[in-house]
Amino acid sequence: MVLVHGSGPQDRDETLGPNKPFKDLAWGLASRGIAALRYEKRTKHYAAEMKDIKNMTVKEETIDDAVAAVALLKETPRVDPERVFVIGHSLGATLAPRIAEECLASQRTRIAGIVMLAPASRDLLDLIVEQVEYIAGLDATISDPSGRSQRAGER
Repeated sequence: MVLVHGSGPQDRDETLGPNKPFKDLAWGLASRGIAALRYEKRTKHYAAEMKDIKNMTVKEETIDDAVAAVALLKETPRVDPERVFVIGHSLGATLAPRIAEECLASQRTRIAGIVMLAPASRDLLDLIVEQVEYIAGLDATISDPSGRSQRAGER
């Protein structure tokens, strides 16, 4: 299984607060003899290098790395290359059909299927605004990259 993250810069565990859903999922799969490949999202690992990139799309941020992860997993000893699946969560689930389309274009990356965990059920741009507003409203502060906090709605 290749685990594909939700939106934003995510680590291999898809850490959010004390929760590490990809770590838990990988352990559960491994306990049943199923390999799971997790990786740092490029926007996490290369955050400083990527901050000034203009016009980056989900293809560069998510899809390309997921396809590369599939290729790597299919070449891994003791992994049945005919039984590789993609498990996407949130944005990763929303993009899973596009990831599958890319993967199915080549025998090297052909997958057996996809699993979609909590894909978006509405327009992605509307969802992003809703998520940011919700998160900002949790404690009414937003921290900018310098670490300075401000009240939501202030500039």
